Amino acid sequence: MIPLVLELALSRREALTVFGCDYPTRTGTCIRDYVHVSDLTQAHIHALQALQTGRASMTFNLGTSREYTFREVVDTAASVTFRPMPLVENNRRIGDPVVIVAESDVIRNDLGCSSVYGDLETIIETA
Repeated sequence: MIPLVLELALSRREALTVFGCDYPTRTGTCIRDYVHVSDLTQAHIHALQALQTGRASMTFNLGTSREYTFREVVDTAASVTFRPMPLVENNRRIGDPVVIVAESDVIRNDLGCSSVYGDLETIIETA
């Protein structure tokens, strides 16, 4: 989603489609957890270092555990870039859940890995 709003800010796309504006959320749009690519990279480095010490392979969730609606992402991107964010409203997609938020306690506790870029404004500013 972040690359899409940045493409919109750079006029590389005309509008962004919102799939569902009738969710039972504070803005009517779905809720997601957004992770900065640098935080994702650091998590991979922590995992590789653990494997090098002989640790068994594991699967982890990675996120900020912070909830942002689709519309909050768009509004924050507009605020950060000083650019309009035209939206096209469409119906919900079949199977899209209302909320997807990662619980990162396991990777934080096991590998000492946590998000540096946790808030949405910083994620967009640094992207």
